[in-house]
Order: sequence, then C-alpha cells, then structure tokens
Amino acid sequence: FKTNLDEEIYTSPLDGLFTTTDFEAAIKLGDDIITSNAAKSIGYKYLVMVPKGLTQMAKTVLGPFTHTRNFFSAAVTTLHSGVMFIPPSELGKAFARGVKTVQPQLMYRATGNPRFRNIPENQGLYQYLLGKNVVNQNAIFKDIEGLLKDITSTTKGNLFDNLYNVFGKAVAKKLKGIKDVSQDLYIAEDDVWRITNFLGEEYRLTKAYQNAFKVGNIKKIPSQLQIMDEAAQIVIDTIPNYSRVSNFVQSFRALPFGNFVAFSSEIYRTVPNSAVLAIKQAQSPVFRSMGLQRLAGMIATYIAVPTITDGKYSYVDFSHGNFYDTMLNPVQSVLLGVEQQPDAPLIQGLADGTVKAAS
Repeated sequence: FKTNLDEEIYTSPLDGLFTTTDFEAAIKLGDDIITSNAAKSIGYKYLVMVPKGLTQMAKTVLGPFTHTRNFFSAAVTTLHSGVMFIPPSELGKAFARGVKTVQPQLMYRATGNPRFRNIPENQGLYQYLLGKNVVNQNAIFKDIEGLLKDITSTTKGNLFDNLYNVFGKAVAKKLKGIKDVSQDLYIAEDDVWRITNFLGEEYRLTKAYQNAFKVGNIKKIPSQLQIMDEAAQIVIDTIPNYSRVSNFVQSFRALPFGNFVAFSSEIYRTVPNSAVLAIKQAQSPVFRSMGLQRLAGMIATYIAVPTITDGKYSYVDFSHGNFYDTMLNPVQSVLLGVEQQPDAPLIQGLADGTVKAAS
C-alpha cells in the first residue's frame, strides 16, 4: 500500500505493508460495487440518493436545533484534547480569536457588506489553517456535500439550479439562499472550536519548548511557523477531519443505508491517535504536562457525570451530544451485557452485549 499524499504531510500506517491476493480482490470488489453504474444511474440517484441527501441536510444543516448541538458537540473536542485545561485567560483568548476569525467571513458572505470583511491578521490565520486542512473539514457536512455533488454528476447544473424547473426561479433562489446561510453557519460552528484547539495546542507547545529550553532539555526553540505546523498536525491527527477519509469510505455515502459513515470512521481514527499521543507526550520530559492534560481530558470526556436524585445515585447521559459515544457505546454495551447476567456464563454475556452493540 502507498498513499498519494506527500510523506512530509502524512505517512500512512499501511505504507510498506503487504496483503494477500484474496484481500486485495475483496477490497477492489467492494469499491467496484459502491461505485458501479447502478449507483450512478439516474433512477438510483432520484429514488435513493436525492431523498437521502435532502433528508440528511434537513436533519443537520437545515435543522435549527441541530446547529446548537453541532456547536456544543464540537466544544467537546476542546475537553478531549486537554486544551480546556490551559489557563482560562488563554483559553478565552483562543476562543475569542476563533470567533473573530470566523464571524466576519460569515457576515460578509451573508450580507455582502465590505465592513464585515476580516482583518488581515485573522484572514491570514484562516488561510493558513485552510491550506493545512484544519478548518472547513466537518466530516458530517462534507459527507452531505459530497453526496449532493454525486447526485449532480450526471445532470446539468447543481441540485438547486435544477429546482428552478420545478418550483420556479424565485422559490428556488430563496431555498438556495437559506441553504447557503445555514451551510456557512454549520461550518463556522465547527471551525470556531478547530481554531480554538489549534491556538490552544500552539500555546501549550510554545510553553513546553520555552520551559524545556530554560532547564536545558533542548538547545533551541523551534520557530513560530514550526510550532504552528506541529499544532496544526496535532489537530488533524486528533479531531475528525474529512481530508483524512479514504475514497473507499467516502463512497459509502451513495448507499441507501448508513448515515455519515465518514464521521464514524474518523472517530475510530482520532481516538487511538489521541491516546497514543497522550502517552507519548506524558513520557516526554518536554511535553509531559501536555500529555497529562490530554489524558485527563480524554478520561473526563468518556466518563458519565454522576448525580444524586431523591437520595439515589444516577448519571447524566450526554451521549447524544458527545460524538465520541460512537466508539464507546459498543464497549459499554458488551460490558453491560455481562453485568446484567452475573450468573450466566461469561461467553453468553459477551455475546448478548455484542449483539446489542451491533444492533
């Protein structure tokens, strides 16, 4: 296996490895089925892909309550990364700059008023992060965007252009306007926390290098650009990012079943990455504080919040607002299956829990 990306940017764990001919044939067959002519046919697109695409957009980008969930779910990444534990004043500065970087662009696109244009400093930051694939990489939105592009790949114009012939130009234009504003909001809600995480990582790296230099653990402090590049890479490695989703996984969006497979795949990529990075940093004399903060953040993200109601212990289930539940739920279901059947053989409890996790 060999990735198409520059190895200075990303090195795949599969680079240099081999597989059997049977596995190679199976992978290629699965890719061929998903991208077959049947999936590209006009009938399939309008009977399966159009309803799926519009339904997913209605449930996410066009859903008013979903925007609140999207914003606060993205905030969980700041806890998971341990950035939440930097000094409150620095966290506040990072968040404020994230808002200032995203908000002017959002207002300018919505109104066209030049006074809402971003200042050069913040615009430069956004362009840097955009070039590094840190921002504008919401896996859920990108999956929907990709599906809509798939729909229009064999039709003239995009989906909203084609609505002109159905609803009339005035109605279609209003629908497209609502979609564009909602889309920008959805991306901005996610980007604010991506920028906050980036600035938080940059702050922690800078402090770590400065402290290490003072005690003689390193002889030279990296340049600001080198630290920024390192912070950007950490964010890419530990926060769901659509630029890291393979073409094979992306192609699942065209199937009639399964929603946001790309996002789920990213959870399974970034959680192990976060754990490995946290342990590696905790064992380093230079980054020990960062590693311990990251470990603490991960633990705080995964545990339930205990409460006492009428003298009885209970817990706050925020799984619907915590996308890391995608990875934790199967494990919890298996353990629950064992716990609910203490007198049954262990294998039976594991089997029942596995069935529930898969359902």
